[in-house]
Amino acid sequence: MYNPYIILIEFLGLICLFWALYQIIKRLYLQQKNKIAFALIIIVIVVAEILLNQLDVLSITQSSLLFSSSLFASNILGKTLGTLLIRTFLLAWSLSYLKYVPIKNEVQKYRDWLIVFPVVLYFLIIYIIQSVIQNSVISFDFYLVNSLDKYTFISLLIFGLLFSSLLFLLKWIFDRKISKTYFAICIFTSLICIGLGFWLKELHDFYYVLFLFLWILTFIIFFNYEKILYAQNTKYRFLSNLILVSLIAFLTSIIIIHNTTQKEIDKRKYRMEELISERDAGEEYNLTEAETQIKNDAFIKAYFKNPYLYTIDVENRITNKYFKRFLKRYNINAYTFDKDGLPLTGTVQKEFTKLNSYRFYKKAKSISPNFQYLSIKENGEKYIGYFPLQEDTTNLGYLFIEFIPKIFSSYSAYPELLINQKNYYDEEFENFSYGIYDNNNLIKQKGDYEYKLKFDYKQKNNNDFNVYKTANYTHLVYFGKEKQVVLSEKNRPALSTFSVFSYMVIFFLFFFILIDWIGFSDRFWSENAVKDFFSGNTLQKQIQNAMIALVLFSLAVIGIVTLVYFQYQYNIYHNSRLLKKVNAVMKNVSQYYVDDYALYGENTFDKVIQQRVKTLSTIHALDINVYNTKGDLVQSSQPEIFKRNLVSKKIDENAYHNLFIKSKSKYVHDESIGKLEFLSAYQPFRSNGKVLGYFNFPYYGKQKSFREDISYFLVALVNVYVLFLIAAALLAVFLSRSITNSLTLISDNIRNVQFGKKNQEIKWKNDDEIGLLVKQYNLMLAELEKSAELLGKSEREGAWREMAKQVAHEIKNPLTPMKLSIQHLQRALNDNAEDVKELTQKISVRLIEQIDNLSNIATAFSDFAKMPQGNFNKINIEPILNSAVELFRESENVSINLNYSPKEYFVTGDKEQLMRVFINIIKNSTQAIPENINGIIDINIEEKMDNFIISFKDNGVGIPVEKREHIFEPNFTTKNSGTGLGLAISKNIIERMNGKIWFDSVVDEYSIFYVELPKMN
Repeated sequence: MYNPYIILIEFLGLICLFWALYQIIKRLYLQQKNKIAFALIIIVIVVAEILLNQLDVLSITQSSLLFSSSLFASNILGKTLGTLLIRTFLLAWSLSYLKYVPIKNEVQKYRDWLIVFPVVLYFLIIYIIQSVIQNSVISFDFYLVNSLDKYTFISLLIFGLLFSSLLFLLKWIFDRKISKTYFAICIFTSLICIGLGFWLKELHDFYYVLFLFLWILTFIIFFNYEKILYAQNTKYRFLSNLILVSLIAFLTSIIIIHNTTQKEIDKRKYRMEELISERDAGEEYNLTEAETQIKNDAFIKAYFKNPYLYTIDVENRITNKYFKRFLKRYNINAYTFDKDGLPLTGTVQKEFTKLNSYRFYKKAKSISPNFQYLSIKENGEKYIGYFPLQEDTTNLGYLFIEFIPKIFSSYSAYPELLINQKNYYDEEFENFSYGIYDNNNLIKQKGDYEYKLKFDYKQKNNNDFNVYKTANYTHLVYFGKEKQVVLSEKNRPALSTFSVFSYMVIFFLFFFILIDWIGFSDRFWSENAVKDFFSGNTLQKQIQNAMIALVLFSLAVIGIVTLVYFQYQYNIYHNSRLLKKVNAVMKNVSQYYVDDYALYGENTFDKVIQQRVKTLSTIHALDINVYNTKGDLVQSSQPEIFKRNLVSKKIDENAYHNLFIKSKSKYVHDESIGKLEFLSAYQPFRSNGKVLGYFNFPYYGKQKSFREDISYFLVALVNVYVLFLIAAALLAVFLSRSITNSLTLISDNIRNVQFGKKNQEIKWKNDDEIGLLVKQYNLMLAELEKSAELLGKSEREGAWREMAKQVAHEIKNPLTPMKLSIQHLQRALNDNAEDVKELTQKISVRLIEQIDNLSNIATAFSDFAKMPQGNFNKINIEPILNSAVELFRESENVSINLNYSPKEYFVTGDKEQLMRVFINIIKNSTQAIPENINGIIDINIEEKMDNFIISFKDNGVGIPVEKREHIFEPNFTTKNSGTGLGLAISKNIIERMNGKIWFDSVVDEYSIFYVELPKMN
């Protein structure tokens, strides 16, 4: 046995190791070190294969059934299921790096041929899934949930890793646009793989192969168009991956159903061949080899001389010493009789005459002096041994040894306790019916189906096995030369098929969410798609999530309540059923006691239980244990369980207390043996008021039936869950949209409300809560228009007052020096100064300068007030920017560097206005540079998505923090002169061109102004 704590440590260590390696190799790819990363991946795969699969260094690989060929084995894929799991993980782990591997230019022309790889991988995945199903003893019967175990889940993990590998490859190939020729390549490759599958006899059914072919085309089409449809919207991306999960789940469910059905048919064929199997030379040789030893066995002869020993000792000696190799396939019974044909004391018997008649059966064939082969008998007897035992010339009695194939054995839970580990190879037939015909005459049948006395099935073809379907049953019929066998199974409901798809959807949904959460798939569901989908950040999502949560909660409550109710009803039903069987058995015991009392007297009870217990157990299909008045076991229909000390030979302590102390006439309670729980009934046997013994009836039908019915219920529940969740999701979307459409209408109108303009009122017919909201909205619009008019009037008046104040201030500044100059000229004229002419010339120049200054001030304010719309056309940024730069080339102590790619940069705008913007920004940059340093202005043009960004960087004094928020306001300036309107006008021009203007600055280091303009459509 392996230590689970060591296994846990090894598992966590491997997870951490591969996660660290994943991050290292990922970083290598991001650093463009592709060859080193690829080499490291190969080294990791080779080392992992050698250490984990070849040398078996892990504890679990040395002792777990997961790494045992008795669970799964394949010469090609791996010797164990654990080996296959490790290899599929390494495949998925290595292919997950493809997203970091760019396709180089030299590979681009062969890009279409890359589709060969996912197509081949697709058919390889199908082969692996088929192999896991067909070459293993793992159950994939999702209709019987109790038959599933941890190895089923591990197999599903392998399937998930395989499909992850396929998705990594497909996403890498379809990352860019593919030409139409890949369809032809895909079809050609698929046909080659299909032909290879038929040649290797891995594919047989035409319709199944057609489905596989159509599904690979579906995958290719989906990935080809998926990125185009959903690349820009996260919620649609999530929806596309839900569709992808459904496609994978449907494909997997079809593969599982097809191969499981084929596997079940093959198993049934094997079992049917066992039913009608003829003489086996190897078996018969082993039988004859032991007969001389049996006749001379001193222990057996001693028993016949002293018949007060239990027969189990005789049976145990015979089976374990002489026929141990037969125990796997046969139940072996030994019957002993005295020389007169009467059963020996302490034995459980069939009648001597009945056993002896088998020897004279018309189709019995002697294989040795003591053994005979029998054709199929009533209880399935195949071989019988007849030994008349003698010592010298004295006849001691007769020994019969009966060999019955285990396929004919009745069901009992006790044998399960005799098996050390679960036997994956034995297939029980309790859910089937079968009929055996000899020369078209029914000679044996078992199960619920009623077979006709005459065999009337017509052979469809030359095959020995044919399948026939009726309304309620599916029959597998074997056509032999003399014998015919019909194996019948009830048809499962249609939901049983749908249940596989339901389970696959649930599994793959959680599997891909898990690998997405750990980052292994690099956001398989796209960035924050899962979180955004389930977050209730909108009313519509809140309604959807609430409805889905309500459905989940309701279904969970219904499921729990139904399970509890089922258990309650099963307890009542099976308690009643057990008591009926107990009453029937006790009536038989009483009758036997009365009939045999005249023969055995006071020893009658001992004789009855010794001779009748096994017969009663067979008749009533119920295990029986008998205890004496001291609570000690005296007889059992399954004595081996006690002989191996798996169960105490003392009566249950609770039963002892209730029967012995409280003197109850019956006692029923639940017992357990290990993990096996069952119902157990006790009843004393009385004669003339005296208790002679206690009968115990362990009943396993309750647990078995409960497990099966719970499996059916869980299948139905899962199907209902999936159907209801789909319906709830669709209904939630529909209802939430119908509820929120009105709110969306109002929100859209509110979003489009423009202050100071005429806004559209909402029309609503219904007089409901939404109608009241709409009414208030329309009233708000009316009030808003009034407020806009008043505010506009106030703003205009304030703006004109501010403008007048600013104009007055700007005009007043030059008027004072002009007045002083004129007064000075007047004094010179009055005084007849000699230099009056020169002074007049000088003052005239000064006045003209001041008048020009006043004209510039008036023009600037006029331009800002008029807000010219401009003549928008298709213009190229590059020549306009060059012209603006040329105006400042001669600036002292300033060098201008213009950097851009030689191409055309077309935008929609006014050429003159854009020139004005560029001149204004460059002028500000030159003025921001102190005279004592060499100025540098770097101008760059960059292309970003659908926009051009022009940046102007200077090494000037920068913009103080406290002044930055006012930079684009009218009348604000950081310089000692100027109107403060240049940047305000520039911002207005750029915004009317649907662009943006902003800046970044560090005091005493630099300032950068950015102009972003949209590309021309």
